[in-house]
Amino acid sequence: MKSSVRHKKRKLRKSAKVVLFLAICSLLCGFWLLIQNDEHPSDHEPLQSTQQTQNQDENKITVLNFPVVLEDTKLEIESLFPFSGINPDADCMQGEDIAAIVLTNNSDKELQNAMITLVLEDGTELDFMIEYIPSGRKVMAFSIDHLTLSDDAECVDVQVNATFSETESMDQILVETNGMNIQITNSSDSLNQLTVYYHDVFDDIYFGGKVYHETIDELSAEMMTEITASQSMMGVIEVVRISASK
Repeated sequence: MKSSVRHKKRKLRKSAKVVLFLAICSLLCGFWLLIQNDEHPSDHEPLQSTQQTQNQDENKITVLNFPVVLEDTKLEIESLFPFSGINPDADCMQGEDIAAIVLTNNSDKELQNAMITLVLEDGTELDFMIEYIPSGRKVMAFSIDHLTLSDDAECVDVQVNATFSETESMDQILVETNGMNIQITNSSDSLNQLTVYYHDVFDDIYFGGKVYHETIDELSAEMMTEITASQSMMGVIEVVRISASK
């Protein structure tokens, strides 16, 4: 009887050892799997991360840095900035932080006209109209829609449609300016329907992209006439072109 009891006790102790061994093995396996997961993440995670990075790269917008060269270096936008004051390109409206650019005509021809659109990072489109800019001259143009520009705005695209032409020469016409007064002398045959195109000038830069004009019905041979640049805001102008009907 005692022998039987001792035998049962030995079996119980042996069973307990087996259970304890299996429990320890299970714990060790669990720790090992946990370590492996930390050191080697799931194969799906890096794939998803790579796809996200690729999508971010594809959606990333390139910000333009000024100056920006356009039309095969013929035009150059030196800067985009907010301007406070009168907007000559939007019916002389007064405003704060009006979108403005400084553009240079680097070509050897006259910039007859140009429509320039600057696209901001938020999708806003700023339109500028520029007319009759001689070769080598600069112009400060303003948003024709009188839109404003914040200091931290970023430009991501520029679209331009420009026309260049040879500068028209009228050798028989002598032009002199004094402030807002334009004196025109005709040294040859009589001329009819003269149109005098001019820009305001500020610090040797044309102020306003749109050109102003005055008309003269007739200018007889060997005669001189004087007109006033009635549309000028700055009080100092420069004549950029004169045309006459044929």
